Formats: sequence, C-alpha cells, structure tokens
Amino acid sequence: MTSHRASTARLLVLALLDTGLVVACQPTVEAKHDSSVPTLVWHVENLTTQDAFDFEDSGKLTGTRTDEFQVTLTAADPQGIQSIYLGGESSRVCAMGSIAQSSDALYAGQSCTLMPDADGNLSTETSLELSITPESACDPDFEWQGTTILLFGTGANYDDGMSDGTLAMDIRP
Repeated sequence: MTSHRASTARLLVLALLDTGLVVACQPTVEAKHDSSVPTLVWHVENLTTQDAFDFEDSGKLTGTRTDEFQVTLTAADPQGIQSIYLGGESSRVCAMGSIAQSSDALYAGQSCTLMPDADGNLSTETSLELSITPESACDPDFEWQGTTILLFGTGANYDDGMSDGTLAMDIRP
C-alpha cells in the first residue's frame, strides 16, 4: 500500500509540475481549534536585477519592461492551513499622440486545497508560484506607456479563518 501511495504522490507532483502549478507544503500538526486567520507572505524575485522583496498581506513594487518576476505566495497558520488561491490581472497601455489603447489580461487562478493526513494532522504552510513577464508589445506606431499587474491571494484555515492580500506591480519604460 505504501508503494501505491508513493506512486500516486509522484503522479500528482508530475501532474502539478506539468500544469506549471507549484505547490509546497510544510510539516503537519495535530488538528486543534483555530481562532486566528492565516498569514500571507508574497515573495517576489526580480530575475533580471536579482532583487528580492517580501510583503506580508499586501504590497507594491515597480519594475521596467525588461524585468521578469517569480512570485511566490505562501499561506501559513500554526494550527493548519486548508487552502490557498493565487490569481490576477494586468492592464497594458499604449499611446500614439493623443490616442491611447489599453489591453487587459487575466492570470489564470491557481488553488490548492489540503486535506488532513491519515492521522488527522494538518499542513501548517503551503505556497503557489507564478512567473511573470510583463506585456509591453503595442500595435505599430503606438508606444508602450506601462503595464499594471494586480495579483490576488487568499489563504484559509479549517475554522473558516480567511486572509486576503494583493500584490500590485507597476511596470514602466
């Protein structure tokens, strides 16, 4: 039975990696009543400049058109984390003289729901990752003015405690 579980776990990990969804879970704790809400931490790595930033709950940062980012949202609760969600949207603005164009896009939402193990223990932390290359292409004769990215995150525990957070990214020439 253990080898079947291991095979199933490997298949799940491979399936998650194949979809681009990366989930990380921490050691488990015994289930207890939880009156707190989870904490959310955004860890952002600018892969171009090698800078890293951490924001608890919500944050804002700036970048340039050549920057690429790796965003990790971590939800943690000492009494157990049940679920995490990460999604978002972006808006690009281009202009030609007094004429402006804007284009909006969505980042597909990712979520992970965790279950207690066979002994009733709960994971205390889990993470989702998202790679971001800001959109800066414009129609011919139009000049890129900037891109705004807004990411949304949620973490929930087993007693309906929920935390929401946002990460705003302002990308300029």
